[in-house]
Amino acid sequence: MTFYYIKHELKLLFRSKKNNYFIAFLLALSLIYSFFILPNQETTETIHEQELKEELSDLETLQSNRQIRGATGYSPFAGETLYAKDDFYIRIHNRMLNAYDQNNFVRFSLLRLQGLQGNKMDFLSRHRHLFEDSPIPGKDTQHLYHQTLLRYQGFVEEDLNVTYPMIEEKTAVQAGKNILLSPVTYLIIFTAIYFSSDILVKNRENKTLLQGLPMNWYKIINAKSFAAFLYSIVTFISIFSLGLIAIALQSGFGSLQLRVPIMIGQSNFLLDDYNTISMLQFYLMALSFIPILMLLFIRLNLWFSLLFKNYWVVFATSTLLLFVQFTYFSRSKRELFGFDLSYFPQTYFEFGKVITGEMNFLINVESITYVKGIIVLTITLVIIELMLWITSKVINKRRFY
Repeated sequence: MTFYYIKHELKLLFRSKKNNYFIAFLLALSLIYSFFILPNQETTETIHEQELKEELSDLETLQSNRQIRGATGYSPFAGETLYAKDDFYIRIHNRMLNAYDQNNFVRFSLLRLQGLQGNKMDFLSRHRHLFEDSPIPGKDTQHLYHQTLLRYQGFVEEDLNVTYPMIEEKTAVQAGKNILLSPVTYLIIFTAIYFSSDILVKNRENKTLLQGLPMNWYKIINAKSFAAFLYSIVTFISIFSLGLIAIALQSGFGSLQLRVPIMIGQSNFLLDDYNTISMLQFYLMALSFIPILMLLFIRLNLWFSLLFKNYWVVFATSTLLLFVQFTYFSRSKRELFGFDLSYFPQTYFEFGKVITGEMNFLINVESITYVKGIIVLTITLVIIELMLWITSKVINKRRFY
């Protein structure tokens, strides 16, 4: 009976015009991003060949003038040997341009890594403008430097067949990783809210039929939950996979051996506070959050359905809870109601940033971790489950309908 009831609920979900319109919207969004936004998106590693050639030409002219003046020594005002610094920059970037022209991105990566290791201050000065609106621009620029350095170290040490899309982080696995590091995670969770907000209250229109169904009330609720959960997971996997295939057709799949920079500490913001994990490990950790979060909000929706018996109230309340973190989050906020933010489930809604340590970096703590996130969300799910079970005893089938 339960199996056939779940099958019946899945049919209703698949036939729902409301759901199909939303899936069409998500599909269009995925394809627009894959075919139009991502290919035209510039990153910090995008090569502007003509601009770089002009810059190198200007620097070479400046170096010639310095030679004529004899200004090739140490500058006490700048605190460094400007001539030697610019000479190093010219040599590295001329070789990088040659490698770029020859599509030899393995050599390009070696040269880029050498440039990053040999001239950190140049990177910091050139990228500081990206964080003009940041309350801590120096810290954020240095964070970008360490992430870039570790990515190129990964290219070299893993002996990968590096491509230009890999340099720009536009291969399928890299684009997917960046999506999971962005606020798109809220949209992924929102799909479960959208699909499950009406799975119980819509049956109030068929009171006679449902009241006579020979199934335990709590079992009916569980069957509806499982159907909504399965539907949400299948929808996510299908659209996410389709987007990755579309990107792979243009820029390649990438490699699951690629390294993802993570922060392991917050002591001095130097390279010692960083490490890397493989792309495969990142995906396994990130995707483990999705079933828990989807199930959590589906069960929460069913509890709200028992209480409010109205689709719009259920939908609005769950959506507000999903986005509640935006009302209080700031770079200086470390506690909520006197408790560390790591004890609140909403801290883990951007789960990609939890895995890489980005959440810790943003508010300068070390308490927000993958393991703690799984524990907090699991405890939250158990609490919601108990609330739903108790409420289903008080608001039984007859009282609900």
